[in-house]
Amino acid sequence: MAKVLIVMATKNRAGQLRKAIGDVVRQSERDWRLIIINDHSNDDTSIVIDAYKSLYPSKIESVENPDNFAVTKHGIMLNSQEDFLAQLDDDDRWNDEYLETMISVLEKRPQACEAYCDYWLVNEKGKRRYYDSSKNKPFPDTLPSLSVFRGTIFRQMRGWDLDTFRIGKSYIHCEADFYIRAKIVSDVIHVPIALVDIHKSSTSMSANRHLNVEGMKRLMLKWSDLLSQDNKVWAQYLARLGVHMIEDSDREGIAFLKDAVDNDKWLLEAWGGIVLASIDTKLFLWCYKIYRSLCNR
Repeated sequence: MAKVLIVMATKNRAGQLRKAIGDVVRQSERDWRLIIINDHSNDDTSIVIDAYKSLYPSKIESVENPDNFAVTKHGIMLNSQEDFLAQLDDDDRWNDEYLETMISVLEKRPQACEAYCDYWLVNEKGKRRYYDSSKNKPFPDTLPSLSVFRGTIFRQMRGWDLDTFRIGKSYIHCEADFYIRAKIVSDVIHVPIALVDIHKSSTSMSANRHLNVEGMKRLMLKWSDLLSQDNKVWAQYLARLGVHMIEDSDREGIAFLKDAVDNDKWLLEAWGGIVLASIDTKLFLWCYKIYRSLCNR
């Protein structure tokens, strides 16, 4: 049994997969096991997987995806025995010291369930932008490639709440929900170092926009009592619900936003990583109205 189990899902991205497996192989933490979930790829993915399995027969294995990626990953992680659990998306990149750094933090804090780090967001042109994962309140960026979990606590908590966050065939914001639950029963540690490159394309962001908004609504409904204990945090979350992953604003909406930011400085933090031009005016106005009503209680 290894110290850390890494789960990686892939479909028809052999070139990206090769780089991702290379990142795992180069980790300074050598005591790892990698399980690759192949979703019936029809490119060279199987060739890449088999090549690495032959080089590392005791460390790398693969399974064909029988269900949804999230369901399959969840089952593997729940049935694992490793002390630590990690995920790496096939198009993301780990720093060579990622696992060693994250595990070291968790080993020094045995009561902590999860550690997550900052990241570089890389667009289609290769431009990199630093993101502090902790600044998105009340839920930090909980992208799969950023977090390492303590296996015993993850298994005791029965992992993700897949029932609540199933949207069609997708499972959205299970990680954010787990973060809240973990914070209630244990500690979650922010590691203020960018150890991961997250690659995002405008195409994938557009395709997943409605799923992200629906997932955020479900988070809001599930944890509304907790959020409403702090009006400022509640208002920030409602604002994020209105603007997250939404495009096509108009000039009037942007003018209104700028005026609101000038008068309410908390908006600057709430939208720290969001481009002003990506505001849906109606949703923003709704969120802002709720914020005002909360502040007048």
